[in-house]
Amino acid sequence: FLGDLAARHEAITAALAAGQADRLRAEAHGLKSSAAYIGAPRLAEAAKALEQAARAGDLPAAQGAAARLAPEAEAARAARAARLPGRV
Repeated sequence: FLGDLAARHEAITAALAAGQADRLRAEAHGLKSSAAYIGAPRLAEAAKALEQAARAGDLPAAQGAAARLAPEAEAARAARAARLPGRV
């Protein structure tokens, strides 16, 4: 999961840039589910906010929500590294 974060971020950025709310919602939903599964609740919450904004078609709010993803992803990566050294 953590290794795929860069690709997920690129897909989200591309969907935002293209104004593709449905694609953005799908990407955010996948990220939310995966983050919750691995125990990254703050990342899951950020992805949920993005998913909700995309579902509503509110792209300005989606951009704000998307800005939260990178710091939360880094926090999840750091927490995982602390719990499982050498397996990030």
